[in-house]
Amino acid sequence: MMSADAPTEELIAREAMWAHMRREAEEALRLDPSLTPLMLGAILNRASLEEAVVHRIAARLGASAVDAETIADAFLQAVRDDAAIAMAFRADL
Repeated sequence: MMSADAPTEELIAREAMWAHMRREAEEALRLDPSLTPLMLGAILNRASLEEAVVHRIAARLGASAVDAETIADAFLQAVRDDAAIAMAFRADL
């Protein structure tokens, strides 16, 4: 019998996708160390796919009126409040 806190197949698939992306980033760094700033900032220094996507979008949208970190904070709160956003990120990949 499966316990109530056992990982669901969906969670396992989500984590597998993120782990795969991290392995690819590590391999890219091994092959081309000049990619270090990009790979660290975009993937390897991020805790989750959601965080990586949010920070990448925020960096693109950040401007003098609203900085990227403020945008990222708002997006991360939205992701925490609505799990469908995280599912949409993965579906788009």
